[in-house]
Amino acid sequence: MSAPADLPFDLDSLPPAVREAFAAMQARVAGLEAQTERQDYLIAELRHALYGKRSEHLPPDARQLAFEDLETAVAEAEAVRDALVERNADGKPRRPTVHSYSMMHRTQRTAW
Repeated sequence: MSAPADLPFDLDSLPPAVREAFAAMQARVAGLEAQTERQDYLIAELRHALYGKRSEHLPPDARQLAFEDLETAVAEAEAVRDALVERNADGKPRRPTVHSYSMMHRTQRTAW
């Protein structure tokens, strides 16, 4: 039996609502991947500022300027993250829906 990933998949055969949801999820994934790349870059910059070859030779003003630039970039990344996080009506982040209700009521069957 072939795996589901091996079967051909035609998006045009799906209902429009499902296609729109799929496109929205693809856009969300692309946004999250871009955010991850940006954060990886910021982490590398911070490590370089802290532990780079010339980090000990920087005057305090130059070091402070580098950290202020990083703080600004981190604030921008957090703003993007907050824009991507889905929120409830009360403003709290939405928890993912767990579809395990049927699993909670399953009973364990044993062979006699």
